[in-house]
Amino acid sequence: MKNNKKVIVGISGGVDSSVCAFTLKQAGFDVKGIFMKNWTNPAPNIKCTSEEDFKDAEEVCDQLDKPIRQTFLVSIGKSFQSFLSDHNERINSQP
Repeated sequence: MKNNKKVIVGISGGVDSSVCAFTLKQAGFDVKGIFMKNWTNPAPNIKCTSEEDFKDAEEVCDQLDKPIRQTFLVSIGKSFQSFLSDHNERINSQP
């Protein structure tokens, strides 16, 4: 069944996004994958890096015979980290 509708799916390389992309392809959608890198440096205790995640996402899209693009949203990640830091300061300074 082909419906000629295009859809962009955020692919993390994990099960949920992979199943979502597969299901949409099976339903006839023209699926395109996007991988979003939001952080520059992983925390020291992180075992799975964004590079490894992207490789997993690429493999998923290869299996689906669909393209994937990587986009860098690091500035958004930095803004979010700043927001969390400010938020924590406000919470901790409450009497």
